[in-house]
Amino acid sequence: MKKRYLPALLLTLLSTEISAQRLLVSITIEELNAGKMEAASRRGTSESFRRMMEQAVVYTNAAYAAMPADHTSAIAVAATGAAPELNGVTGSRWFDRERLRPIECTADGTPQALTCATLGDELKVETDGKALVFGLARRRDAAIMHAGHAANAAIWQDEKSGKWRTSDYYAKDGLKWLQAFSALNGVAADNDALVKLALQCIDSNMMGGDEVCDLLALHLENDDYGRLDHTLATLIKGVESRVGAGRVVFSIAGTTGAEGGIDSDTYRRYRIPTGTFYINRTGELLNMFLGATYGRNQYVEGYFRNQIFLHRKLLEQRRINRQELYERCREFLTDCDGVSRVKTSADVLPPRSGDIVVELMPGWSLVNENTGDKVNYRTAAASTPIVIMGAGIKPQRITSPVTIDRLAPTLAGCIHIRAPNAATSQSLF
Repeated sequence: MKKRYLPALLLTLLSTEISAQRLLVSITIEELNAGKMEAASRRGTSESFRRMMEQAVVYTNAAYAAMPADHTSAIAVAATGAAPELNGVTGSRWFDRERLRPIECTADGTPQALTCATLGDELKVETDGKALVFGLARRRDAAIMHAGHAANAAIWQDEKSGKWRTSDYYAKDGLKWLQAFSALNGVAADNDALVKLALQCIDSNMMGGDEVCDLLALHLENDDYGRLDHTLATLIKGVESRVGAGRVVFSIAGTTGAEGGIDSDTYRRYRIPTGTFYINRTGELLNMFLGATYGRNQYVEGYFRNQIFLHRKLLEQRRINRQELYERCREFLTDCDGVSRVKTSADVLPPRSGDIVVELMPGWSLVNENTGDKVNYRTAAASTPIVIMGAGIKPQRITSPVTIDRLAPTLAGCIHIRAPNAATSQSLF
């Protein structure tokens, strides 16, 4: 007779475990370095880093499987668990073929650049829309990458006024609590202002106030580890005092990008192999080469970062075999100094990429003299930590290499939902 009650008992225990987390706070921090974070944790004044080292799962050697172009594409990887080929975000800007110039990926205030679900999106689906999801950052692109498609709002600082705002995509009438907060708190532009906003967001929306887990995602900038330590302590203590220390999970990961490499002039000073690759000059030479092969014309439409965009309509009009042209371009560019590999549209490229993508040797700098853009390239992935702390998390320090795309599936497991729909990597635990 007693066995009849066993399934019911297991169901009750399972329900208790699933509802344990009321809030997930997912944080990304620009250029967070594991070594510097550990050094800060050993200082007697440490308020948050020391606690993380003692109470969290800390992966000290995390990196991106493919080097992101910038912090926007890095946040997209962390939020979706997917590479740019699947999440659609190759950087904060990309080349618009219609206007023949770079455009901001979130200029319209929407997440349409993301071609898959974020962790917050899956949480909304899993809870039938009941979960509260907010993405906060000083920059619009970072806030929207964190928020995703289904969030209650992405919130950022307006570039002109400095006031906190969202877009009609998320809230057609704005957010009254946000308007009141902006009116009372001025236009401070730092991490502390963002944390103050985050705590107000929790209060105004009663996040973590019921048995449905909510998500608060934010992006912090990093200029000083002492100040960052204090800011994180304020955030953690503030969240725990509102939600309960045993009902919240914190996640912290660093972002990094190709722009973080060392300038070629610095390498040259120490006699380390380096060089400068001028994408605009190379594109002009490529256009002359194609003109000599297929007849004089403007085959190259534009350049962006390490990408070359071809005049596709012209190729169609002239009935030029694209596969043959791509191979000719590849052969021509591979012979250029500093080039390690050339990809074309015949290969698998992320959405919105150019027809030709030039990858440089480590230590080289890419310069576009037409726009003034400069990117320093490195092959070795910059290491950054992953920290997960809170309800049900057993402290560990793990030095084995891991990749950031495993973070979203891991956090999904922590709050008992499915991983984002484009995530292919396994959970960290």
